[in-house]
Amino acid sequence: MFSIVIPTMQNNIKVFNMLLDELTENEYVGEIIIIDNSLLGIEYKSDKIRVITPSKNIYVNPAWNLGVKNAKYEYVGLLNDDLIFPKNFFEYVHKFMESTNNVGYIGLETIPKTAPEKFSDYPDNTELKYQTVQDRPDCWGSAIFFSKSNYFTIPEELKVWCGDDYIFYRSIDKGLTNYAISNSNIMHLHSLTSDRKEFDKIKYEDQKKYKGINSKYNLIQEPPKYNFWQKIFSIQNEYNANVKYKIITVLSMKIKIKYN
Repeated sequence: MFSIVIPTMQNNIKVFNMLLDELTENEYVGEIIIIDNSLLGIEYKSDKIRVITPSKNIYVNPAWNLGVKNAKYEYVGLLNDDLIFPKNFFEYVHKFMESTNNVGYIGLETIPKTAPEKFSDYPDNTELKYQTVQDRPDCWGSAIFFSKSNYFTIPEELKVWCGDDYIFYRSIDKGLTNYAISNSNIMHLHSLTSDRKEFDKIKYEDQKKYKGINSKYNLIQEPPKYNFWQKIFSIQNEYNANVKYKIITVLSMKIKIKYN
């Protein structure tokens, strides 16, 4: 049984809900832990779903740490909120983990980007293929599976990027074997949240900090250069998210007072 952890900014509700439909109906998924970094509240209802709403956007890597800490099953999956799977995917991964020794982390090989209008139905079932990997594939961090007992807590200073690099190479350092899944037929929007301009500075800082942890890591993004209006836009986005959270909190308190 899997505990599935999904940090979300709720940027594409249609795809997110399709993913939740798939997970709630899957017998290999025992619970779904949603870290609501959007601070907007989750309308989707299911007995399998647990929602954790932080006081502000804690970003993806701290959200992974928080979700894994709260997971109640030994097998855990960290998922993006912008992809959907063949219906037999979780069964295949679960059985592979049960039957294979010394598994560290299982991620994804490179997946082509899927246009939003293509998300009308689920991908066809397929026979997954696994290969051992010593270097992290491009899409590896979009869906990662592992045993909770093998999780390496990501340093809190890494916010958006390099968390998947950290756990990938820590696993190898500990003598575990990492795998990449191919032939998966997964549909994926790609970087729905992390490509937003307001995260560029954070991503660059993440890379510099991770370089201090893993000297072999090569920075892949230059520091962003913002003009005046881009800086204002970035600050305004963060302000808006915090205001929305405060409004939701106040309304929730009023509702509880009214009905108690």
